[in-house]
Amino acid sequence: MRPSKKLITTLLPTFLALVGMLLVSCGTTSPSQSTGTKASADKQVLNMAFSTGISDIKTFDPALSTDAPSIQAIDLVFTGLVQLNDKLAVVPQLASSYSEGSDGLTWTFKLKPNLKFSDGTPLTSRDVVYSIDRALQPAVKSTVGPIYLALIKDSDKLVAGKIKTIIGDSLLTPDPSPKPQLTKLVYPFYKQVQTGYQAYQAGQVDYTQPVPSANISSAKSLPNNQYSLVPQLWINYYAMNYLSKPFDNIKIRQAFALAVDKDVIAHSVWKDTVIASNHIVPKGMPGYNANLTGPNGVAGTKGNQTMAKTLFQQGLQEEGYASVSQVPSIKLTYPSGSQDTDNEVAALVQMWQTTLGVSVKANPEDFNKLLTDIVAATNNPKGLQFWGIAWIADYPDPQDWTTLQFDKGVPNNNSNYGQNNTSDAAQQQQVQKQLEAADVNPDQNARIQAYNQAEQQLVNDVAWLPVEQVAVPQVLKAYVKGMVFNPQLLIPPDDWGNIYIQSH
Repeated sequence: MRPSKKLITTLLPTFLALVGMLLVSCGTTSPSQSTGTKASADKQVLNMAFSTGISDIKTFDPALSTDAPSIQAIDLVFTGLVQLNDKLAVVPQLASSYSEGSDGLTWTFKLKPNLKFSDGTPLTSRDVVYSIDRALQPAVKSTVGPIYLALIKDSDKLVAGKIKTIIGDSLLTPDPSPKPQLTKLVYPFYKQVQTGYQAYQAGQVDYTQPVPSANISSAKSLPNNQYSLVPQLWINYYAMNYLSKPFDNIKIRQAFALAVDKDVIAHSVWKDTVIASNHIVPKGMPGYNANLTGPNGVAGTKGNQTMAKTLFQQGLQEEGYASVSQVPSIKLTYPSGSQDTDNEVAALVQMWQTTLGVSVKANPEDFNKLLTDIVAATNNPKGLQFWGIAWIADYPDPQDWTTLQFDKGVPNNNSNYGQNNTSDAAQQQQVQKQLEAADVNPDQNARIQAYNQAEQQLVNDVAWLPVEQVAVPQVLKAYVKGMVFNPQLLIPPDDWGNIYIQSH
């Protein structure tokens, strides 16, 4: 599924990219390395159908954004002290430089000179610390600020309302970006992915993603290399509410996971534009475990339908169900707006019916409503029972895929891993402790090994049911020059000085 639930950046110092500043560029125009004649100023308008499959973004507030479409829109307008560049390296953005103190706890950021807001008002360090302080204010009710800004001294006291402010810390922003060559950026929304691609074909937009699977072949044949496939640090997965029957039984969860032939889905549904995967931490991330297996030690991504049947019957017996007809009804909720996602869910439903004999009702839902419903499943046995969503990397560390998803009390632990009364709850809680220890281990090799071990147990517990790692099929008009997409599909602010429309 293409829309994704996603939190914004960061580890120190990258956490400062979380809190946005609405800026106007103060730099000079940077020459592009592309050849050809640049179009006139009135033609420097780029139409990007970035957010197909939704009707609008959920929020435009950097302190509240948790989903990819909102973050992509926010990233075009707001920036922070530091930024991840095209290669996901941390680079200065509003700050000219930053340095770590001898105590390892104090970070000093020096702002670039002559920074201004979009209305021309000078931007100072006071504005920066205000934006960070605001993200932690209880009245804002940010779910991301308390996580990503937790490294700031006394941030927990501010979130708890024990103090009124933490302003006084030294926090700054990086150098002004080069002056953009574009005069306007149009960011349309298309509720259906197919409509976004049709708009591209009609010349109404200059870029769109994803290309629907049905159009991959024709997109590949477009002249001048308009089509490209961009590997992403992005996992499509399905989550089960551990407080909701029948998913409070580990054998039933494992049966659902092993009944799925992910290779068939990758080939038949996605036309090999995705990578079938058992992983929570995707390939390309530090800490990726090439030796990871599926649940119950099953190797490969084809599942094991025979084992799935056995585990399912054992789970039914443990729960006191005489037959599959006694299993509570199961509804799978997933984001609407993509025919490819509809096809994937239909394939999954058929696999579960064929292998387990269980009927699962497909329930497509508006993306923004789904995000709200997922949050409401936390500690809620009557919340969503089973849902499909995705996660895209915030920063290049396995913590982003493990602790932030499954630790006790974190906002993303909506499946209630380790916070339930299942027979294997103690084992889940041990994994949580292992993750917390890995987070603070200064030995990088040892912490990666700990994350690997924890991920294997998470997969065995079916904390997520990963299906595929995404590589986004996209199309970009040949006259758009200087545009580079990183594995997060975000465009670093400095890049806009190199992007322009060529005469055509």
